[in-house]
Amino acid sequence: RHCPERHTNPGRIAVVVMTSPFADPDVLFGLELKEPWASMVLEGSKTIETRTYDLPPELIGRPLVLLATPEDSGAPGTSGLADVVTIRGAATILGLVTFDDVIQWDSRETWAKDCDRHGVPDVDDGPYANYVWREDDAAEPGKSTMRGWVVSEVIPLPNPVESPPMRRVLRSIFALDTTVEELLAGAYGDDDGDDGLGRWDDEGENDRPWH
Repeated sequence: RHCPERHTNPGRIAVVVMTSPFADPDVLFGLELKEPWASMVLEGSKTIETRTYDLPPELIGRPLVLLATPEDSGAPGTSGLADVVTIRGAATILGLVTFDDVIQWDSRETWAKDCDRHGVPDVDDGPYANYVWREDDAAEPGKSTMRGWVVSEVIPLPNPVESPPMRRVLRSIFALDTTVEELLAGAYGDDDGDDGLGRWDDEGENDRPWH
């Protein structure tokens, strides 16, 4: 979904420009991952997140809040969160994750060779069968819509934080009703959200990692 912006000039026809909902640098976005995938990303054992859609270009290289939900929340392969979440604690925030690339596999064989990176077993049954590379009708013949989002950085929080109210923007990507400073203040147990590394509270260009 895109948001229209209307631009007008005197004596000219109004022009509507469509802008991405991810273009606003002040909005904090989060990505829902079910367990055990969320903890695997956090620990570094999963360095590719498999999805059947592209990561929006505006979010490549931009840290996302890692929203962990229980493995049994929702049906396998589907979100465990409502489209609009009005309560706190629907998910657990474990840290921040950044993706710097999106890849595709030409075949199940090439996908299986990356098993040590995406962590999905190459099996057709069992609890992870929904996450296996398969040909599908939405892709070109013999291909799959599966993508691999490549992790470039993970910043674990010292203490898990309850998720704030949020709304779904695209599939498992949510816009959070909070700021990174508020989130980090809760994680570090202070009012400043200071991680001791100068990344969060200097009020300068490094105040947020995506600036």
